[in-house]
Amino acid sequence: MDILNLYQYKDLKHTTFKILAILYALAKIKPVKINTVRIDYDELMEESGIKSRATIAAAIKELEEKGIISKYRTNYIPSEYMILK
Repeated sequence: MDILNLYQYKDLKHTTFKILAILYALAKIKPVKINTVRIDYDELMEESGIKSRATIAAAIKELEEKGIISKYRTNYIPSEYMILK
């Protein structure tokens, strides 16, 4: 995914778009693999300014439902691996 491709998701809710942009940045800065990022709710809360884990979880669920991200590995309990499509 290129940064310019984020523009195609401008119709997402503000919070969801913010989470997508942060996930994209994390995948570029400290990837687990190519286009793969570890979801750390505490880090997302700090970076986004969102104070609710439920809000972040809802945004991630919306991104999954729209097929923008998908689960990569689920057997890691503290944080999930997700791959950006």
